[in-house]
Amino acid sequence: MDHVYLVILLALVQFIFFTFRTGAARGKYGVEAPKTQGNETWERIYRVQQNTMEQLIIFVPGMLAFAHYVSPKWAAVLGVVYLLGRQIFSYLYITN
Repeated sequence: MDHVYLVILLALVQFIFFTFRTGAARGKYGVEAPKTQGNETWERIYRVQQNTMEQLIIFVPGMLAFAHYVSPKWAAVLGVVYLLGRQIFSYLYITN
């Protein structure tokens, strides 16, 4: 289960990175809080961060349940796939 906990921790670190990136982009693109609209690039960065937060609500308990009832090894492997997918999604969503 240690690998599962590590993957969950990495998912939270990734979310924190997305959150800091959103905050930094606020200043860069001049979107003052609490606005959620403004520069198109900032809006994309913000949507990635919000979407990731929404996904974590399903991802974390899903990982723990899958690891408990099916296989911790496969839960960790699928968790890494999730992390890579989120990173690819983030890049493609923001740049397109």
